[in-house]
Amino acid sequence: MLYGIDTQVYFPPTMFSPGLENENKTKPDIVKKIDESDEGQSPEQAAQQFYKGFVRGDAHITGDLLNDLFRAGTRGVTPRVNFVMDVLYDLAQFRLAAQEREIERLKSVITLLNNSSKAVKADEGEEEDDVAPCSDGENEPPAESDSDRDSEDAASDEEELLEAYWDDDDSIYRKRNYVSGPEVSLPADNQALSEDRRMVPRGTTPLLDIDLSDLIPPPSYQDSRTMEYSQLRQRGATQLMCETFGLGFTEDEGIFAWANGYLFKQFSSDVMEEGDEWKIYLGRRIELDEEDVDGQGFIEGLLEDGVLFAPEGCRWATVKEGPNLWVTRPNSKIPRYEADSDDEEGDIVDEDEECDEEENGDSAETEPWPVVDAYKTDDETESEKGSDYSVSSAEETDNEESVDLCLYEVGISIDVKEEDTEWEGDWSSDESNAGTRSEQEFETEAQEAD
Repeated sequence: MLYGIDTQVYFPPTMFSPGLENENKTKPDIVKKIDESDEGQSPEQAAQQFYKGFVRGDAHITGDLLNDLFRAGTRGVTPRVNFVMDVLYDLAQFRLAAQEREIERLKSVITLLNNSSKAVKADEGEEEDDVAPCSDGENEPPAESDSDRDSEDAASDEEELLEAYWDDDDSIYRKRNYVSGPEVSLPADNQALSEDRRMVPRGTTPLLDIDLSDLIPPPSYQDSRTMEYSQLRQRGATQLMCETFGLGFTEDEGIFAWANGYLFKQFSSDVMEEGDEWKIYLGRRIELDEEDVDGQGFIEGLLEDGVLFAPEGCRWATVKEGPNLWVTRPNSKIPRYEADSDDEEGDIVDEDEECDEEENGDSAETEPWPVVDAYKTDDETESEKGSDYSVSSAEETDNEESVDLCLYEVGISIDVKEEDTEWEGDWSSDESNAGTRSEQEFETEAQEAD
């Protein structure tokens, strides 16, 4: 019946997926049931060739293969030929079954698409019905019912109840059923505004549970600084951070670090010069990220939040306290950094509780240093033009040797008194009348002020 076929029949691999009946019949049994010792190798070779192609998924049945099988059958090998023919018939049945399953799947997909398109058309029809045609051909919305008017009135009344009002005590907007954020919203992870950045002692600082007997201080903390190193480790600093930034601790002012070369290069102000030292206060406790083993990321984040990108009212103060010494500390004008007498009764107690309240409790309000920001922006500098400390004339700006420009950034010395600054007002008023003073007059009045 198959004699004379000269076309190619291709069976794709998807026909023989696992789970089909008689699947094992198309496996190596084809080769096993052909006797290799028999005469007439043509049908055996043809069967082997077909099996290998079938395994690869590219089996083709050609007319020449069928002719060889038929000729082999005339030589007395009909049983083998019949077996191969049975296999081919089963493969054709598998192909038809796969095609029928694919047709059923496509039918179900088409039915699903038709149902979804009908649902969309039905929704569009309902929207069109909501607009009634007018006599002049235009469309107008249907008249509102009494229930619709009542619902709209109730919604408007609710909106009036939710209108925000300003709370002067907390400096936030409040509503009857909703409370908005503060007037100046800052991130919750802002390191500069954390309670741990307090410099004054408090009785609520949580200390790490570290066995002090196992601590081996580095060489720079041995002898007289052993207890200081223990305090740093209990407050969250690692040994690598202590050695990298030369951390120190005092009961009065908390933890401080010395900026290394990288921090000085990346974060220093324009008024800082090469060779200066930069002392940065870190507060009463340090919390480092797991990957921040040396504390570099913590200090960088603190400088970004407190110095570089902080609002003007919350910016930390950076002042010059010596010939080559710069100090960055929290701004004492921010209430959160002032001493809190209630902290003494906290549940978590550390050694700060033993500090004398009279000596340290009001340190935030009576600081001897001038709070002057060394990180002023261009806009802030322009807004201060016309003040007593601004250089107004071109002659003063050109004569850098006679006028110490850093004086206006740093402020007066620490021990200056109010009566010692009276010469500033006289100099400012005289300058407006007589112009810029000479170098000798300026040095003379500066010596008198000192």
